[in-house]
Amino acid sequence: MKGLSKLSLTNMLILAVLVITLPLMIVLTVINLNAQISREKDSLDAKILEYRKYLQESIKDPLWSFSYEMIDNICNALVKDEDVAFIQIKEVYNQEEMSYGREMSYGVVLEEAYLTDSFFLYFSEKVIGEVEVVFSNQKIVANTQKYIIFSVLTSFISLGILLFITIVLIRLLIKNVVNSLSMDIKKISSGDYHDIGFQVYSKEFLPIMNDIQDMSVKIHSREESLRNLNLKLKKEISKKETAEKILNDYKNHLEMIVEQRTEELQKAKEFAEFNSKAKTEFLANMSHELRTPLNAILGYSQLLILEGNLLATQREKLAVINSSGEHLLSLINDVLEMSKIEFGQIKKNLSQFDFCHMLDNLIDMFKIKAEQKGLYLRVDSNNVPKCIFSDEGKIRQILINLIGNAIKFTEKGGVAISIFFQEERLDMVVEDTGSGIAEEDYEKIFRIFEQTDEGITASEGSGLGLSISREFARLLGGDIVVSSNKSEGSRFTATITAKECESFIVADNQHSAVRDKHKFLDKFLELNVMVVDDSLNNRNFLEELLHNLGFKNISIFDSGAASIVEFEKKKYELVFLDRKMPGLDGFQTMEKMKAIREDDDIIITIISASVFKEEIDEVFAAGADFFLHKPLSLAELEDILYAISLRLGIQVLDEDSPNNLDLPGSAATLEQTAEQVTEQSAELSDNLLAIADCVDQLIELARLGSKKEILKIAQQLQEEDVRDKLLEFLSSYDYQSIIEYLSDY
Repeated sequence: MKGLSKLSLTNMLILAVLVITLPLMIVLTVINLNAQISREKDSLDAKILEYRKYLQESIKDPLWSFSYEMIDNICNALVKDEDVAFIQIKEVYNQEEMSYGREMSYGVVLEEAYLTDSFFLYFSEKVIGEVEVVFSNQKIVANTQKYIIFSVLTSFISLGILLFITIVLIRLLIKNVVNSLSMDIKKISSGDYHDIGFQVYSKEFLPIMNDIQDMSVKIHSREESLRNLNLKLKKEISKKETAEKILNDYKNHLEMIVEQRTEELQKAKEFAEFNSKAKTEFLANMSHELRTPLNAILGYSQLLILEGNLLATQREKLAVINSSGEHLLSLINDVLEMSKIEFGQIKKNLSQFDFCHMLDNLIDMFKIKAEQKGLYLRVDSNNVPKCIFSDEGKIRQILINLIGNAIKFTEKGGVAISIFFQEERLDMVVEDTGSGIAEEDYEKIFRIFEQTDEGITASEGSGLGLSISREFARLLGGDIVVSSNKSEGSRFTATITAKECESFIVADNQHSAVRDKHKFLDKFLELNVMVVDDSLNNRNFLEELLHNLGFKNISIFDSGAASIVEFEKKKYELVFLDRKMPGLDGFQTMEKMKAIREDDDIIITIISASVFKEEIDEVFAAGADFFLHKPLSLAELEDILYAISLRLGIQVLDEDSPNNLDLPGSAATLEQTAEQVTEQSAELSDNLLAIADCVDQLIELARLGSKKEILKIAQQLQEEDVRDKLLEFLSSYDYQSIIEYLSDY
């Protein structure tokens, strides 16, 4: 395109003529050439039909009578025609082949052939031979070449004449017009817009001259408009600059407001985080302050009840003390549980468990209270599978709250419990014949710290039970709904998702019997034990518990500093440290003890009233071996001591017990358990756990040192390599390795 723009107008017009006429002439030549070739072909096709008819009539009789000489005469006469290149005749009966032509080589003839015509010869409707005639195209090619040469010469001569005439006409027509246009353009460029376009030398260019005149008028008008527009633009620019200044000031003002709001939000966030942290610390401190005296109240009341020289009235009073302490502990637990829910720390702990056994235990627990009030307690759970896969602890808590409330607010009649299971859905319905709940209180009873008038009158409970139960149900994929008629009773329906287990593995049942039946060996009971607690009641209570279990060498201290002094003088194998103490706390005391006895095998158990996961994590992160909750229970203490004895390699048997009895946590027992799991894994394939679903639960159980629960979950894992690794760690009670191993998941 750049090259064309440099051409003169005359050359461009000549080029246009060439571009238009040359393809047209080529097309016409090609059309004429095709017509010529078509005529030649039509002539040859007519000749082919003529020769076919002639050969069919003239050769049939000689070929039937085997008159080959006559055939030769006929064919030799035909091949003299320059269009006939070759003739071949095949006789059917004698299989004779006769060939005629200028070239006797059949392959060579075919190379120059234009058309081959084949046909059969019939005599009395029988095939007597086949004829093939090859026609040459040499004549057509020669005629075509002559026509092409003639057409090309004619076209070039015509084109030359046309170009000459075009050049002459263009120069005559354009010269004067171009001169006139040049003059008008010079006037316009100089600003003279008068007498434009009146010198016209050809009427064909009159529209152009008129357009030039109109263009000059418009250009003049536009110049005036541009001048006016320029003035307006200057005014608008001035206004815009003023507006931009105002907007910039407003932007700066907005940015200042945003910064202020951001700072306020940051302060609000920090304040909320501070309040949240303060609330957590307050709950932790309150838990410690409340659980610490409860530790003594519940502990000593339990120890006194176990003594055999008490009067019945004394036992009743101790039972009241113990019951009140348990009630206070349940209130504290409810508050802490709701706090966990608010902080998002509640997670599902899925496992297989015996639902029917759990339900029977709950019914036994509430039956006495129902009988004391003269109430019936009915249960319908016929279609419920024995083993289900869900969160046993949360289901148990839901039922405890619903059944406990039903009995508490029912004075006559009773409580009916119905359990339904269908398609991975567990419905637990608790109906009572109590005072009922007003419809406007349906939502109120599920809000924290809120109770109906009957609940306030009863003066029992914290107003958290139903709130916690609903949160648990929703966490398990369901909900709790209520329906009631005033003075006719209430109906609570808790729905959760659960799966039926085809089979059930009971972990460690036989081992728990062994542990309950036998005492610790003297070798274990002769270990040096240190108890460090700033509370006199708590350290005396723990000392008495250890004495009752048979430990002989127990030293108690009221501070971490005092214990460190004694620790440097005497070798202690077992140490129980309170988490919170004035001066050196439990962590600082433990750190100093480990520094003193770096190479010795010392087992340290931290005792704390905290139930928050973060604080329990801190205990094990600091290097503690085991963790004990306040209030202390004899069963939990025995579990910890049992684990410690196995870690130290000391069997939990009397001297006269059989030596071949396998203990929980021993290598032989764990191998047998693994074999049982392998045998039953096919039956449990649909209900096995994935490690990703229970890793948090396993880590927390390892931090608590709960071998029994870890083993129970390990036996239900899909991943055999993970299961084997956990069993390996459990054989030596290496809980820290379990935590480190599972942290990768």
